[in-house]
Formats: sequence, C-alpha cells, structure tokens
Amino acid sequence: MIAICVSGIIDKNYKIIIDRIKSIFPYPIFFQTWNGRALPDVEPLYTFDEPIFNYHPMLDVNPPPCGMFLNLVKGHGKIKRHSREKQTLTSATQILGHCALVESIPPQYKTIIRLRYDTIISSEVNFSKYIKLAQQGTVIGFGNFASEKKSWELPKPPSTIEEHKHKSRPRCYYNIWDNMIFHPRDKCVNANKLYKDRKLIGMEWGWYQVLCDQWNSTDYINVNGGVILEKLCTVPIEEIE
Repeated sequence: MIAICVSGIIDKNYKIIIDRIKSIFPYPIFFQTWNGRALPDVEPLYTFDEPIFNYHPMLDVNPPPCGMFLNLVKGHGKIKRHSREKQTLTSATQILGHCALVESIPPQYKTIIRLRYDTIISSEVNFSKYIKLAQQGTVIGFGNFASEKKSWELPKPPSTIEEHKHKSRPRCYYNIWDNMIFHPRDKCVNANKLYKDRKLIGMEWGWYQVLCDQWNSTDYINVNGGVILEKLCTVPIEEIE
C-alpha cells in the first residue's frame, strides 16, 4: 500500500496545497510537524520534539565525493561566503521529521510519497511509472532546476520532465532531489542514529545518505520537473490549474 507523508513547517497556503495533493494522488495522507510550531488543521497529525543540532550537518561531517558539496563547505565555500551557516544548521531536520513520521504510520504502507507543505505538484504529469519503480525498490527524487546553479521561477510546476540516473548528470551523483520523493518505506531508517552519532548530512546529500548510501545502493532517479516550491511560483497557488 502507498501512503503520502507531508512533513515540515506550514505556511499560509498549506491547505490549498494539501487539497491539490489530494486531487492528484488518491492515497491515504499523514502529516507531521514539530512541537511548538504552528499546527496545521489536518488529521492525522503527528508531532515530535524538534531536534537541536550540536554539530553542523554540512560543515562537520565527512563530505560525500561530490564537487558541488565541496564547493559549498570547503575553506571559505559558499555556505560561509554567504553567511549561511545558521540557515543550513537545520538542513537535516526535514529528514528526521520525515523518517519519524514514516516510523509512526501503520505498517501496511510499504511505499511512501514524501512531500513538503509548500510543494506544488503538476496536474499534467503522470507519476504512475515512478510509483511502480518505488514499489520495486528505486528511490525517485523530484526537483526543479533551470541550470547547474539555480532553480526556475515559473508560473506553474513544469509539465515536462527529464530523468537523471546515477552518474548521468554532472551536477552531483550523491544527492536526492527533495521537493518530492518516492521511496520504499524500509529504506527510511537509521536517520536518528546518524543524527545522534553526529553523522547525518543535510540537504539533498542527507536524503541520499539515508535512502541510498547506507544500503550501498545507487538505485535512484532524479527527475527534473513535475514540481515547484511555492516560493518559486510566480502565479498564486489558487490560480494554477
């Protein structure tokens, strides 16, 4: 069985985005946020204590063999150059929240669709192929990249998609795009242990670490298109078909 898991922190338009998710994916949906944060008006809702990091999940970890990651963290890399140490200190929190939610939902759900409260999904893309692949063990990440360096600003989520398997794209081989992720439930474990051991990595590299690397697997596909974050959408969410 398939479950949708929506996690993170809500913004003002979360209800519209959730209604859109429900109109596209006909699966049971579960929600997560952190104690002390604004609570979404949804059910079933799981809340957890928000983790506090006593290490930096980008600067204090063993880096994956990825030039893009090293460009962010080495020496006076992009994170320090743009004073993003504080912002990226919580960049692995989303992974812990999602995995805690997955561990809490009923055991019959074996395939997971991971979403944020601000991910807008295209109604023009048929995602059934990727759901089937996730049911067979493949991890599928979705993102929205205009180039090697930045994401698109668009009036709606792109309806055209482009697939990238391991080592098929020069940007980086060791990350999972995370606007939306399809994955087998049983791969989403040990995130809390990695966190307690001060080894959990942040951002897209942490998703790869949990869903692929700890299983010695490169069975993933990153899909460019099909989604957009609300902050990058130039048209109000209620006007998108």
